[in-house]
Amino acid sequence: MNPALSSAASAPPMPPPQRHKRHTRDRLAVAWLHGRFSCGVAGKNGMRQHWHSSTPVSSLADFAQALDAGSAALDFRGTEILLSLGHEAFVHQSEVTPPLAEAALRPFLQQRLERNHGEASTWIWAYQALASSKREQVWLIHRLPTDFLRALNQLLVDRRLELTAVYPTTLPLLAHDSLIVPSPNGVVLTAAACGDAIQMTVNRVDGTLLLARTLLSSWSENAERVATEINRSVLYIKQQFGVSLTDIYLFGPPSEKMTQEVRKRTPSEITLSAIPFGPADWLGHSFRQDAKSPANLLATHHRRRKRVAQVRFLLTSGAWALAALVGLSVWKAHDDWQTEERHLRSLASRLEPLTRQRDALRLRNQEMMRYRDEIAQIDGLRQPSVPRAFLIELANSVPAELQVSDFSLQFEPGERRWKWRIEGEIQGDEASGADVLALFERNLQRTSLRPTMDAAARSLVANPVQSGSSPYNRFVLEGGCLE
Repeated sequence: MNPALSSAASAPPMPPPQRHKRHTRDRLAVAWLHGRFSCGVAGKNGMRQHWHSSTPVSSLADFAQALDAGSAALDFRGTEILLSLGHEAFVHQSEVTPPLAEAALRPFLQQRLERNHGEASTWIWAYQALASSKREQVWLIHRLPTDFLRALNQLLVDRRLELTAVYPTTLPLLAHDSLIVPSPNGVVLTAAACGDAIQMTVNRVDGTLLLARTLLSSWSENAERVATEINRSVLYIKQQFGVSLTDIYLFGPPSEKMTQEVRKRTPSEITLSAIPFGPADWLGHSFRQDAKSPANLLATHHRRRKRVAQVRFLLTSGAWALAALVGLSVWKAHDDWQTEERHLRSLASRLEPLTRQRDALRLRNQEMMRYRDEIAQIDGLRQPSVPRAFLIELANSVPAELQVSDFSLQFEPGERRWKWRIEGEIQGDEASGADVLALFERNLQRTSLRPTMDAAARSLVANPVQSGSSPYNRFVLEGGCLE
């Protein structure tokens, strides 16, 4: 069992809650690097102060004690914790994959890790891109046991703190100092003192990572071995990528011996620089990282939690909106009921006069019904006014070339229909007379009386033309119409 996990149960209890208000803008950066603990407080204007533990911190119990001491010394009043972690439980390995889109990359790496290292639930992991000399993608995988992270997170939760980022020590250090000016388009090796270990990274100036190594050694105790490993990394980069290093930066406490050992074992054309770098610089490096970076172990968790929070917000908003609509509907129904109740009371107070009015209207209605029946009987004895209507329609239907000389309309009681007969003259020859008569018939059939034509009785006769007179035709039309 991991010693760090076995010591979690012996962690000191949560300190008494502070009575002052927490400032949510303050963040605490913690660097737990191979047995060394440092922390610093930063606000929106940058890091204000930092604290360094003088005793080694190797277990979660030691971490809890150091965190309490550092928070008290810095008077930290925020809730957000950023952790740069270098620990024996924090494993780093490379994985090679075919070219994949970003959406397919994480599921592919997840399957690869499950096949090689067991169930995914036992690990939490993140990745960094590594440069490759072939047509494939290489990724640096950072794995941390889930039990370790849960125990660590529980320590923070007991202290009302929230862990928002866990960064590996392999992130590039080039941007930490504005005085560093690497060679243009160069390849840079950085060796940084990381607690009781040395973190080496090789990357291009644009930040592309080529190699990352961790040496469990210190250049103050074993400068020769560290310099030898640096030279091995230089040769490895030359062999694998076909490029030569241009710069070497030594980040850590000043050491003339370390500089001399590296200079003796590396090519002279490589620029060697020693940069003072201590616990405060590691803390500032943590503050400058992007929490959304894939190298952050908690980036996926926070994205998932943000989506869950958004869904929860939408569901909560929908529930409140539904509750508001239900409440409005209940209120509207209650208001309508009260309105109807007032109306019913008003009608009840007017019941007696309305009853008398109803009885009077019933008597009046009965009289009107008798009067209507009498009118209907009288109207049934009177013949309908078809002749007058027929004459009106006839006058509106006669073309200008046609003259009516005789008209008769007679009612036939047996058939309940009217029989009519029209005679007249049409100016013009026989052909034009036929057209005018056909127009006259169409006009009659379009009237509201809809008369029917008796084709057998229809006639059109052209009169003989005498000298000095115009031609004309005589016609006869017969038919019928209903009442």
